[in-house]
Amino acid sequence: MKGLANVFLGCLFDNIGTGYTRILITFTQTLGLLLMFFVDPSRPWLLYPGTILISVSGLMILGTSLTIIYMYIITIFTTGIFGLIKTTPILNV
Repeated sequence: MKGLANVFLGCLFDNIGTGYTRILITFTQTLGLLLMFFVDPSRPWLLYPGTILISVSGLMILGTSLTIIYMYIITIFTTGIFGLIKTTPILNV
């Protein structure tokens, strides 16, 4: 499902750009959180669409954040300690 969502979101991001994609993220995240808020024992089915909308908005945040970060990076500094990898973008200020 994640691959299918990435294909759709990639086409959407290419057509409407970063600003409108971030506005769409806000509405998608808010709708998912509202669906999660109204879950009770009589309406457990709201969990499924709520978690899908929150997950999709998370993928969209990741995609737009990576695009914005890599516009300004000069060097990427990577360290690995005990199998943990941390990548820190170093900006030219």
